[in-house]
Amino acid sequence: MAFSLLFDYVIISGGTAGVALAARLAEDTSVSICILEAGKDYADSENEDVKIPGKYMANLGREWDEGIFNVPKAGAASDRVLYNPRGKGLGGSSLLNFMQLIRAPVSEYDALAASLGATDWTAAEFPKYFKKSQHLTKNQPAGNQVHPLTSDPALYGSGPIPNTVPVYTPDIATHYYTACKAVGMPFNPVGGSGNNGGVWPALAANIQPTECLAPMRGAKNLTVITEAHAGRNLFTGSRATGVQFQDQKESATGTSGEGRTVHAKREVVLCAGVFHTPRLLEISGIGGRAYIPDGVPQIVDLPGNATEDHPSVLCLCETSLDSYDVLEDPRHYRARTKDTGPLSTATLFYSYLPLKAFMDPTKITEIQRLAQHAAVQNTDITSPRTLELFKKWLHDEETYQLELIMVPMGLPILPGGEAVPGKRYIFFSIVLMHPFSCGPERASPTGAHGLEVDLALLGNAIDVQILTAGVQFVRKVIEQDAMKTGAGVRAVVPGPGPLDTETADA
Repeated sequence: MAFSLLFDYVIISGGTAGVALAARLAEDTSVSICILEAGKDYADSENEDVKIPGKYMANLGREWDEGIFNVPKAGAASDRVLYNPRGKGLGGSSLLNFMQLIRAPVSEYDALAASLGATDWTAAEFPKYFKKSQHLTKNQPAGNQVHPLTSDPALYGSGPIPNTVPVYTPDIATHYYTACKAVGMPFNPVGGSGNNGGVWPALAANIQPTECLAPMRGAKNLTVITEAHAGRNLFTGSRATGVQFQDQKESATGTSGEGRTVHAKREVVLCAGVFHTPRLLEISGIGGRAYIPDGVPQIVDLPGNATEDHPSVLCLCETSLDSYDVLEDPRHYRARTKDTGPLSTATLFYSYLPLKAFMDPTKITEIQRLAQHAAVQNTDITSPRTLELFKKWLHDEETYQLELIMVPMGLPILPGGEAVPGKRYIFFSIVLMHPFSCGPERASPTGAHGLEVDLALLGNAIDVQILTAGVQFVRKVIEQDAMKTGAGVRAVVPGPGPLDTETADA
C-alpha cells in the first residue's frame, strides 16, 4: 500500500467523532489528515441494511457490529454475558443506524464545570461546538399536524452531521402520545433540545460517511486507511507523535500484514470510543499501573478505571397496528425506502423522567437512604466528586433519572422475544441515566477485541430499584385504554405476571 507516513493529524477511528473531525480539519487544504479505521468502508456496499435508516434492528450482530460483551462477574447480572452493540467501519456506530443525537439539560452540562472541575465545559460553551458539528435538514413537521415536532434552526449550524426530523410517523404514535399524556407525559414539540420532558420523536443524526466525507473524498490532504487495527501510540517525551497499526487487508491476502507506523507532526487524536480509547491508552503506557500490560513502560500515571454505561431493561409487546415488522414484504419494500417512506428515517419515541414521575415516594426515600451510606470505598464509583453529584441528583426533583424509548418493531436479540411471523411488535428500552454501578475495562491479549470489560451492571441496589420502577411504569403506560384497546398492545416479555427484581433483571 502506498501512502505518506507523515501527516499533520492522525485520527484513530473513523467513527462518529473521527469522521466529523476529519471533515472539519480537511477544509484547511494546508494540513494533512490520516484516519485509521479498523473496519471497512461500506459506502459502496451492496448490502442495503447498512444504508437504510429504518433497518436499524437488522444490523445487530452483522459484520459491521463489533459487539462488545461484558464479562460475567459480580453483580446482579453476573450469570449472563451482556451484549453492547458497537459499529465497526467507516462511520462507526452510526452504521447501525440508530442515529440518535440528543442534547442534555443545562444542569448536566454545567455540572461538568461546577462539580467535576471542567471549567470550560458549560451549557454556555457547548452550543458553539454543536453548531460546528451539526446541521438541520428536512425541517418539516413529523407525523400529523396534531403532534408536530418543531426544531429551532438556530440551535444548529453548518457542520457535517445532518440532523433530520423524522418524515414518517407509525400508526401507533397517536395512541402512544395519548397514553403518555394520561400518565403525566404530554407531547413535547421541542424534545431533544435539552428540554427533554414529556414524549417526542427524536431527530435522526446521520453521520454516514457517504454524506459527511463525500465533499472530502479524493481530497489530496485526506488519507483514509480502512481495516487498520491501531496499536500503541508512540511518544517523544510525553507527547504522542505516531501510531503503530496492523494492516488487515494485507493480512487477509497473505502478502504481509506486518506492523506499520504513521507519524503526526501536530496531534494524534484518539476517537476510538468508550471502550477502545482506554485500551489504546493502556497499551501505550497511559493509565494506572495495574491496567498497563506487562512489559509496557508507564508514561503517564492516570489512576482510576471505572467505566459507566447506561444499563437498559427491555420490554416487548404485541400490537394490532402496523409496525416496522411488516415492512419486509417485497411488494412494498422498495417504495418504503424512499424519502418519505417508513424506512427513510429511524423513528423512535423518547421520554426523560425525574424520579417523581415514575417512582413511589417511599421507594425514592429508600434509595436516598441507601445513597447516604455510599462512599468510594463501598461503591464502584471511584471519583468522590462524581459520587457526591449522583447522590445530590437523587434529591433533585428535576434531574432526569430514566430514559424511556419506545421502538415500533420487534427485538430479535431479546431472549423469549422471538418474532412470530405475521405478528407486529413494539418494544420499550428503559435506560438508567446515572448508574451507581460501574466497573473496569482493561487491555487484554486474550480478551475479545483485545479487551476485558466488566461494567458490574446492576451491581448496586439503587440501580435495580430505579429500573424496576421503570418497568412498572411501562406497564402502567401500556395498560392505558389508548394502548390496550386502541392499539391492541399486550405485554410479551416480561409477561403480565408479578414483577420482581429478578424479572426486571432479565
